[in-house]
Amino acid sequence: MRDPADRFWAVLPAGGSGARMGASLPKQYLSIGAATMLERSSLALLAADWIERVVVVIAPDDDRAQRLLGSWARVELLPRGGATRRDSVLAGLHRLRDALGAAPRDWVLVHDAARPGVTVAALERLRDTVVRLDRSE
Repeated sequence: MRDPADRFWAVLPAGGSGARMGASLPKQYLSIGAATMLERSSLALLAADWIERVVVVIAPDDDRAQRLLGSWARVELLPRGGATRRDSVLAGLHRLRDALGAAPRDWVLVHDAARPGVTVAALERLRDTVVRLDRSE
């Protein structure tokens, strides 16, 4: 079972342009039903109430995310998406450490914004596994 001292955060890289896909807009903004992939991925992470905050790393000139997620509780938009996914994740990690109070022993889940199918059950299995493995060391 989860120790209340274990803290979890999420970084959601969403700064890509979708150039390889050839769509008219970045794939995180393509809709699946009534919601974009970005909204669905964010909602999936927010459904895990044990995740403290979701840092959504967007491109510096992106104004769509603000319209979609700007008022959502536990979501912080960070307009520092880099040239690569690695750069965007690193920017999110720095934000967690420098401004949001993440500590060295906290856990950070990284999930791509254009992968909206993650479930709370999968997140909970991941959480329980990493905590169990950490405690067995």
